Amino acid sequence: MLSDHPAYATIPTHDLGAARRFYEDVLGLMVEQETPTTVYYQAGAGTFFALSKSAGASSGSHTQMGFRVASLEAEMAGLRERGVTFLEYESLETVDGIADMGAGRAAWFHDLDGNLLGLWQFKEAPLFVADREGGDEIAAGPRIAIALGSIVDLDVDAIVNAANSSLQGGAGVDGAIHRAAGPGLAEEAGRLAPCPAGEARITSGHRLKARHVIHTVGPMWGGGNNGEPEALASCYRQSLALAEQAGAQSIAIPAISTGIYGYPAPRAAAVAAREIAAWLDSHELPRTVILSAFSADSAITLRRALSDLGRPDLTGA
Repeated sequence: MLSDHPAYATIPTHDLGAARRFYEDVLGLMVEQETPTTVYYQAGAGTFFALSKSAGASSGSHTQMGFRVASLEAEMAGLRERGVTFLEYESLETVDGIADMGAGRAAWFHDLDGNLLGLWQFKEAPLFVADREGGDEIAAGPRIAIALGSIVDLDVDAIVNAANSSLQGGAGVDGAIHRAAGPGLAEEAGRLAPCPAGEARITSGHRLKARHVIHTVGPMWGGGNNGEPEALASCYRQSLALAEQAGAQSIAIPAISTGIYGYPAPRAAAVAAREIAAWLDSHELPRTVILSAFSADSAITLRRALSDLGRPDLTGA
């Protein structure tokens, strides 16, 4: 029965960024999951609530109350037996009433007054927050996990830099790593250049938390028929091999080639998931691989790739 499950409420907001600062910085609430338009916060005794960006639509367009369930299909079957009809949404691409929301799966129905009620099943794979979790928490997690935030904040033995062939820094994650590491990184890396696409080089971490930086050059996207998947796969294999040689227990890897190099993020995430899983199946090191997501969109894409991988022994879900 639904009375046995924790419940949550949805709070609409016109300015999600400002609202987040209030709930997180002022009230001190912890994020449990998030998507580009909604943030889910932990509350007491298994309860939670959602802060959702809204244009201020009338009642019925937002979930007024939801129930967190362990098995979405089982709860829906029970409710259908009691006459409940679940909604289908073209925009959410619901299948048999169920929508994949990135952080989990959901289904909705109306009560007799037209209020929108929901069922929610979170995906169990942990989402680390880069500047909050330490090495102990990461080590205690699954072998493949996702961390939201800057890769330079992660407490890991090695981080991978999505570099250019000169290894002298650039835009995006490449520039962020060089700025955090200091000028010594470019000086050391320059002696190992050039680095062709698909290859990797290793340096010390300099001012970073990580002891090592592994620089790899991803392929430019040219449609997918010019060796891009093979080169991207090689980036992951070579980076993991260098981490193993360095004795790294943990490594963080960004979404290689998905920035200015234009590789479609879902395709790149699928390559990453496949190659990392294949490596971990036959190697003890690194013990933990963290997929670094710079945004909620990136985290959702990576989570879907891990879900499609179908390896709960590695991902924990």
